[in-house]
Formats: sequence, C-alpha cells, structure tokens
Amino acid sequence: MQGGPKLILWPGLAMPDGIFRTAVSGGMTRTYTFRSLMAGVMTGMTALACVMAGTGTAAATSTMRIAFEDREQYPYYLGEGDEIDWERPGISVEIVKKAAEDLGIEVVFMRQPWKRCLMSLGSGQADAIFNSSFVKERMYYGVYPGRTQVPDPNFRIATISYSLYRLQGSGVSWDGHHLTGVDGPIGAVRGYSIVEDLKRMGIKLEEVGSSRQNLIKLGIGRVSGAVLQTVTGDQLLKSDAFPTIERVDPPLVTKAYYLVMSRSFVRENPEMAAKFWSKIAELRDSMTAQLMPKYTD
Repeated sequence: MQGGPKLILWPGLAMPDGIFRTAVSGGMTRTYTFRSLMAGVMTGMTALACVMAGTGTAAATSTMRIAFEDREQYPYYLGEGDEIDWERPGISVEIVKKAAEDLGIEVVFMRQPWKRCLMSLGSGQADAIFNSSFVKERMYYGVYPGRTQVPDPNFRIATISYSLYRLQGSGVSWDGHHLTGVDGPIGAVRGYSIVEDLKRMGIKLEEVGSSRQNLIKLGIGRVSGAVLQTVTGDQLLKSDAFPTIERVDPPLVTKAYYLVMSRSFVRENPEMAAKFWSKIAELRDSMTAQLMPKYTD
C-alpha cells in the first residue's frame, strides 16, 4: 500500500477492564473480571497451539463469514431482509468484497438484524461484522483495528454522523450541546450505539426497529423527535413519504465505523486480520468517491 496506514502484525488482543456475570449450576452466579476469564482461555489456547504445532495442523483459514444489518443503511448497504442485490449492494459491502478479493479471501455474507449480528460475532457464528462504531462493551467479544483500548480511525470503513429530525414548526432544537423543546420521547433505532449516547444525556427514548419506522412515528406524533444516521435520514426525506419532517443542524455526533472481527478469528488468523483492515484503509477513500455517484444519481 502506498502512502496509507498499514497494520503489519496484530500485536495482541486488548482486553477491556470490566466485570460481568456468568450463570453456573443451581441458578447461582459467579462474578469474573474479563481479564481473569480471558487468562484462562488464553492458557487453553496456548496448550492447543502446542498440540497443533506438534501435529503440523494449521489454524489459519482463507474463508470468512461476515455479517451486516438486514435493514437499509443508505448508501452503505441497501435493501431490506436477508437478500443482497449485487448490482447495488451498498458502498461498505463493495469495499469489504473488494478487500477480500484482493487478499484471496472467500467471504460468506450474511444479513441479520443488528442485535443478532452482535450476538453472532460473540458466539463465533460470524467472523466479522460491519458497520460498527466503537462501543467499549463490544470489545468483550469483538476486536477493533488498533493497538490500544481505542480503535485506530485510520482503519475505519466509514465516517457517519447522527442528526436530530423534527416536525416542521416544532420547537425541538439542538445547539450542539443541549436538546431543548422536547415534550416527549425521542426515537432511536434499537441496538445502535447512539441509544447509549442519548441515555447518558438523560434523554427519554422510544426505541424502534428501523430508521423508516423512526420517521413514521415522528410523522404521526408518537415521538417528539427522531435521531437517525444523517445520510440515511436525508435519503428518506427525499421521498414523498415525509413532507412535514426536517433535519436539525448541527449533527448530534460524528463517529468512525469499523469492520469488527471476532476474538477467536483474530487469535487464529492475526496476519489475515491485519491485512484485511489495512486493505480496507487502502480502498476506503478512493472507492467511496468512485461509488458515491452510483448510489446518489
């Protein structure tokens, strides 16, 4: 790669501090730190690696199972449901597909509800998911690109902002610091990272299943405002379905989004993981600029 960021080797898995509980027999629970639990896992992995080294077995794979949301996130992935339209799959899908092709990796793409994508990553049913912003709790079961507790934005797949939408003439407003004029809940898509951001701001929420549903509820007065990813919300407003809704400036927040890999996949395929993230960084800007007219014309 010329003139761009490059992850040479994955230096080890950053482990977030934190405590969680896991069920044991008899309905009892025990509390573990994540570090203590992973220490046991890594001990077992080391023993397994020794056995595999002795038998000449290789753990690395050239196939990846990659999941992304089954709801449209224009222009990053298009369409609804588990089908993929390969004529217009979305910019992020095309970047991931091209990165895999350049590296000789076979990819099985899966479309699932976003919360199920997260569960599939944690259970190992998916080797990676996209587009995911940074949420510290996701580090319990996923790995972001970077060498510290915080991902390196050079290896992002996209940059996406969230904006507030309101009915025209409404007093709901956002000045970049404070939300005012709210007389009811704010709508936000269930499972998206913005939900936790809004909760930390003390905002009463009504969680919905999709961006379109969020605007529908706003249009009929079920919520006093709706928070959506800006590019998705603006695209929905171009239709005739929401003539009474407008966007409020400035954006609430702007975030980097990543392809996040499962811990087991990165442990078994550290070089492949690093090369995949580096390839995404190499392709992202040029492919986004090249493909944007295809999705906006």
